[in-house]
Amino acid sequence: MIVASNIAFHYRDTEVPGFIDKRLLELSTALLAQLAEACSVPVLVTACSAAEDGYTEIVREYADWELHAAETSQGISYSGEDFTTEVYWGDGYMQTTIPYWVRLLGVLGEEEQVFESPGQYAEVGLDVWG
Repeated sequence: MIVASNIAFHYRDTEVPGFIDKRLLELSTALLAQLAEACSVPVLVTACSAAEDGYTEIVREYADWELHAAETSQGISYSGEDFTTEVYWGDGYMQTTIPYWVRLLGVLGEEEQVFESPGQYAEVGLDVWG
């Protein structure tokens, strides 16, 4: 696997002349695509899409698929065309989402009844079966 992290960063630098910066990024991205094909390896490229300066669009032209990442209070959330983060791993715990449980267990139909387990909400000493 070839990884090019934040590939556009270096071309956004003010030391790179403005008349050639995007062309260099395009050539670098094209080279990565050729390497991927020649070596039969995947290429992972990250690019900051928050900046609307055209650099990310150059990288996007070569992408087979795209994931978006966003910082949340639970951790980084990833989403793509057919993927969304459903589980956030913490230090010794995991935080799940409702779509995770729906995918895992399915959804109850309207005609299905939900039964609570006896005693779940009963006070100690009360006969829950009446």
